Amino acid sequence: MSLVVKRRKSRPRTKTGCFTCRIRRIKCDEGRPSCNKCLISGRICDAPIDEDEESLQNHNWHFAFGSNFEKSAREQRCFHYFRDRTTSALSGYNIHSRFWHNIVLQISHSSPAIFHAALALGSLQEHLEAGLTFEPRHKSYRFLYQQINKAIRDLCSQGKSLPVQVALVCCVLFICLENAQGNYEAALNHLQSGLNMLEEWCNQSSSGMKAATDEQDILVQTFCKLDIQATTFLDNRPPRIHVNSFNGSPFSIPPSFQTLEDARIALERMEMRALYILTSVHELYSREKLLQGLQDCFSLWEDKFESLSLLEKSSIGRNRLKLGVLLKLHQKTMSVMLKLKTDPLMKHAAHLDSSLEAELSNINSVARLLIASSASSPSAFTAETGIVAPLYFVAMHTRSTYTRNETIELLSACNCKEGFWDPEIVIKIAKMAASAHDEKGMYEARFPGGIPDLVKAHEILTA
Repeated sequence: MSLVVKRRKSRPRTKTGCFTCRIRRIKCDEGRPSCNKCLISGRICDAPIDEDEESLQNHNWHFAFGSNFEKSAREQRCFHYFRDRTTSALSGYNIHSRFWHNIVLQISHSSPAIFHAALALGSLQEHLEAGLTFEPRHKSYRFLYQQINKAIRDLCSQGKSLPVQVALVCCVLFICLENAQGNYEAALNHLQSGLNMLEEWCNQSSSGMKAATDEQDILVQTFCKLDIQATTFLDNRPPRIHVNSFNGSPFSIPPSFQTLEDARIALERMEMRALYILTSVHELYSREKLLQGLQDCFSLWEDKFESLSLLEKSSIGRNRLKLGVLLKLHQKTMSVMLKLKTDPLMKHAAHLDSSLEAELSNINSVARLLIASSASSPSAFTAETGIVAPLYFVAMHTRSTYTRNETIELLSACNCKEGFWDPEIVIKIAKMAASAHDEKGMYEARFPGGIPDLVKAHEILTA
């Protein structure tokens, strides 16, 4: 709980330490953006700033937002936390995300709605990372809901004059807020609204013969990732963004990848293409033919990615290396999925081919490396799909007891929610599936549907 005490004017002010620690009469460690003692105790840190620094910050904020955009010291402190900590956490392994580090931060300086939505997300992230259980009625969440209400009021006040970019960015922030709280139905509704706005915006640009702006490309890529994430989460939901929506021409892998960003975009387009075929094409023969053709694309992607890895081997940094490993993990997962979907023998065999079991085990090995590399910088929530979805795929498809138990162990080491994917829920489903496999055998045990269907069908508690 945050405690705010009004001081007498005659009382001299201490130059260092946050207000909360002073009230509790304990020594503040003056950590920024919030001290560790406030984080550990679950209190809102009231910003350890002295007189000179406070006046300097106020000057900067007046310059950034203008005279009509004045914010309280607490809001400024929370925005510092969002900028310095939350944006990196939301970016996941892609720490140089242009959406979070460029678009969101830039628009927040001119849009009160984005600013307040960002404060709400930063406040929630801070609470989750402090290990606090989410309780909507708790007083410590009052600030969070105040910021959400301010963001909604500003959006409503602008009406039809609201720029589409602001509406789309705010939509992503609300999706993250709902996902972090476990409100997946609300998050999916926000995603649906955002995709409708994005489609209309892109159609207006193409009909007017206007070239897509860099900002528009970033927003399309952001919603593309959320679209893929929602489809894997629901299992039978077709992606809304068609693979050709990016440039209006048939998709093809470029001759070579110049950067990891090129490889990431190409992989996402192939994932979307595969998921679109799996959820939209109902003729079994046509589906298998299309997926077999897509298998060649994934093999070609792997070859070009290996060439890029060799070129960057000596200069790639630690964070970019982790992103590269994650891309490889997703490519391996999709490749195994396509093999299972296109090989009719695998659908009815009592045991998987040894090579496929080896590939599933390899997915676990790669995920273990990523978990170990992220141990030094844990995060409570990220907007990106990371390792939970691939591990869920392994847990539900392997026919090896050892591999399945290893997967559950790895999921237990994941303490970070990844968009729609909550590792705690996935662990419960995986354990339920493991128990059914032990009783009936892999061939007899079938688990159709996405995460919400399985949670409801098997009465799995989500809290």
